Amino acid sequence: MRGILAGLAVFFIASFGFVAWAATNSNTADSAADQARQDYRAYLEKLKELSTQYGQITGQIKEVIKEEGVPTIDENTGQIKITHDLNFSGSGPVQETEKDIKIVIEKPGLKKDSIRVTVENNRTLRIRAVKKAVQAGQQEERFEEAYDLSSPVQDHNTHAKYEDGILTVTLQKIQTPKKTVPVLVQ
Repeated sequence: MRGILAGLAVFFIASFGFVAWAATNSNTADSAADQARQDYRAYLEKLKELSTQYGQITGQIKEVIKEEGVPTIDENTGQIKITHDLNFSGSGPVQETEKDIKIVIEKPGLKKDSIRVTVENNRTLRIRAVKKAVQAGQQEERFEEAYDLSSPVQDHNTHAKYEDGILTVTLQKIQTPKKTVPVLVQ
């Protein structure tokens, strides 16, 4: 996949280099520009196709993991357990209990007042922040991560704490009542 994307990037750069060369030659400038536009459109179509295929493949992988699970090691107990959800969108560890989900991310150097934590549609946690410039003249870095949550969470009772370069976000799951309701069959 990366090889294809790298090849497309080279094609893209070559197309623009060709446009620059063609612009210097007045006799062929219009036809070269038209050719470069066509090449660029073909590149965009191929990129869109690859993006769609990538989305389909990752969706299928997530479905298999959700249905079958994958073995993971519980770092606290050292026991192997089957996990039915892997977070593909972020790098921080997700810890889950029956009542809540906790995400702990090591991100030193963030400006505490720039950290924005949001819960979207009770299923996605999004974290945005700005990292301080380390040296004079250096620009600030923007940081964003999103986590697809395995269970819906409450939009209130979410707590975030940033201390010593570690951001801890705790979200309470929506508790569904465990009761049996008879349904009349007609």
